[in-house]
Amino acid sequence: MFFALGVAALLWVVPAGAQVSTMRMEIPFTFVAGDQVLPAGQYVVTVDQNFHHCRFDNLSDSIPRIVRLSPATDSRPLTKDAKGTLRFTRYGGQHFLSAVWRPGQEDGNRVVASKRLLEAAKSKGNGNDGSPAVVTVITPNQ
Repeated sequence: MFFALGVAALLWVVPAGAQVSTMRMEIPFTFVAGDQVLPAGQYVVTVDQNFHHCRFDNLSDSIPRIVRLSPATDSRPLTKDAKGTLRFTRYGGQHFLSAVWRPGQEDGNRVVASKRLLEAAKSKGNGNDGSPAVVTVITPNQ
């Protein structure tokens, strides 16, 4: 009887704690994620809310890249909340990953600011008015 109760408790707890989402994304530009520069291409993006990180697997190589996420949340841009979304902030010619939303979630996580991002924001190298541009990439219809 205790064994059956233990198994039932595990089955109830595990799904509630599972907060990992996987998305396929086509990112059409080179970008900075954390302190790493990643090439344009197709990625499998895995977001783990429990450990506050995002993993990028480029389909053209076998090197996973891990990016730390802040537990602070950002409200979703004006897109359908059923889709996964990545937000990039562009300073000059460089795109910096700035926020991630999992499919089906209204709240997303900010990317922990790297030295590169802080330096780019400080120099405000985006052109005429010095303000950054925001670029959004959304998962395709599935």
